[in-house]
Amino acid sequence: MKRKSLLAFGLLLCISPVINAQSANVEETSEVKNSKDMFQSKRYQRVWQNRKKYFNFNYSQQELKIEGADSKIKSDWGAGISTGRTYYLHKRPILGMIKFGLDWTYFDLNVGSYSIEDNGYTEPNDMGMESEEVVEKYDLYKMEAGMHFGPSITVNPVGRLKVAAYFHVVPSYSAYYIDSSFEGNYATYFTYGASVSYGVISIGAEQRWGDTKIKSEEDSEKIKYNNKGARFYLSFRF
Repeated sequence: MKRKSLLAFGLLLCISPVINAQSANVEETSEVKNSKDMFQSKRYQRVWQNRKKYFNFNYSQQELKIEGADSKIKSDWGAGISTGRTYYLHKRPILGMIKFGLDWTYFDLNVGSYSIEDNGYTEPNDMGMESEEVVEKYDLYKMEAGMHFGPSITVNPVGRLKVAAYFHVVPSYSAYYIDSSFEGNYATYFTYGASVSYGVISIGAEQRWGDTKIKSEEDSEKIKYNNKGARFYLSFRF
């Protein structure tokens, strides 16, 4: 009996280090897993949870085509602001880095300035004979205020870097101001583009187009104004 007790005690001494080592490995593995989960959670929050909203400052190069006119008019300058939010359609990123979403830009304001020349008539000189055509210049200001709706796809390849592409429908109120005259009407615009962001800062470019029918000052008929061009923007995501 005494011999059996000594044998059992010796066996326990032999396997005790093995049991302790296995227990330590389990605890270490659990700590590593918890640490990894915590890192993934913080990374998810930094990359996806905290960067859904955006505020953009836009610079644009626009082109205006007025129905009945022979040529298109390029803008002297164009600018705008927009703000909105991305609503992601699923929580877990596909392949750990891709998310599909719906963008809603609550407010988008776009303004462009154009110089128009009118060579429409001639003026007699002092001798009663016709002189050269009189060239009149006007400054036309075109404005659209509206909202964006549309799908987007965002890819997070590494760290806080994200690349996004989107297509939006832009229901808007479109108006122009020229020679003390102001007229406006509803218009549907469209836009597609892409952006690159790192943390808070984002830059992007998009193509924007649409047309508006606005009543002419001379008569009751409506004239179509076709507006298109590229917009470049600096964005802050928060």
